[in-house]
This record gives sequence, structure tokens and C-alpha cells, in this order.
Amino acid sequence: TVVNYTERYLLALMDWVKANYAVNVNRVYLNGGSMGGTGSISFGLRHPEIFAAIYAQVPLVSPKLRESGFTTQLSQIWGSVAVNLPSSDGGGVWDRMNMTAYVASHVEDLPFLKIQNSRNDFTLTWQQIPQFYRELNNARHGFVAAWGQGGHVQSSQGLPSEFLGFDVYNKITRNSSYVAISNSSANDDPGNGDVFDGDP
Repeated sequence: TVVNYTERYLLALMDWVKANYAVNVNRVYLNGGSMGGTGSISFGLRHPEIFAAIYAQVPLVSPKLRESGFTTQLSQIWGSVAVNLPSSDGGGVWDRMNMTAYVASHVEDLPFLKIQNSRNDFTLTWQQIPQFYRELNNARHGFVAAWGQGGHVQSSQGLPSEFLGFDVYNKITRNSSYVAISNSSANDDPGNGDVFDGDP
């Protein structure tokens, strides 16, 4: 069984910080890039009682979707995708990390998500991202997403200033509402996961 020690540690750390510092519990946020973006989404979306919003850059949202070097690294920790070892939280560990399925099956309010990706990301590949965007939209979760051609390290390159300037830390709190528009006519099409399909 793969025990989720890191999440348990982080929850204990959050409790300690709240007990020892004057924390505004309606303004707690997560931010991370690459592996940190992956962890921010996996941890943060599961804890809407803690987090107001998440800003994730180039995260992995479905590690088993496509075998890659990153999947191979994770298999050294979790075992193979085919075996799908049990998680201490229930189900297989690889299924637990499928955040596309998670957002589709959880219609309750989740933390607001600002997410950026790159179609030319060959580290945490683009193929896994478009369906994640669609499931967020279909389940009416609050999010804003942008993608470009910048690669894994330069994922902000060429992104609209309106997206880059969208400050979740000042705009979003747990105790206030916000307007969300699904299926906006302003939405670009992320395509089917092929880097040549959809809008750039």
C-alpha cells in the first residue's frame, strides 16, 4: 500500500501554522510549477475546506495517460501503472493521481484554479491537458486557463496579459462569490491533445 505521508504531513503543518500564527483562513493559497504544480493540484483540489485558490504552472494532471520519463520515475516510487498499487486513501495510486477524473466526479465547489500549460512541453506533456480543461468546464468548476508554445521552462511566454495579470491572491477568497461563465464564446479550443490540433 502506498501511504500518503506527504499529504498527512502537510495537513499537520497547516494545523500548526493556524494554531501559532494569525492566519486569515479565507485567504490560504497554493502555488507551484512542474512537480510543484502537480502537487498543488493533487493536494489543493482535495481540500476546498483549506484553500481559496491554486495557481499551477505546467502540472501533470494524469500521470498514467502517456508513458514518459516522468511516469518511469514515478513508477520507482509507486510501482507500475499496470499493477496500480493500492493507495492508503482508497483505490489504486495511479487512479488517485488522475485529477481529470477527480474534477469530473466532484461537482462540489473546489478551490479556484489558475493553470497554465505549454503545447511544446516535452517534460509533462500536453496530451494530458485538454481533457482536464474540458472536465473542469463541464463540472462548472471555477478556473482560468491559458496555454502557449513556450515549452516547460518558458510556459509564460506569449500568454495573454489578462491571464498573467489575473491575481488569484487578491481576487479570490473562500468566503466570497465570483462570476464564472462556462462555454464562453471567448474560449479558445485546446484541441485533442495533439500539439498540432486546436488553437495555439
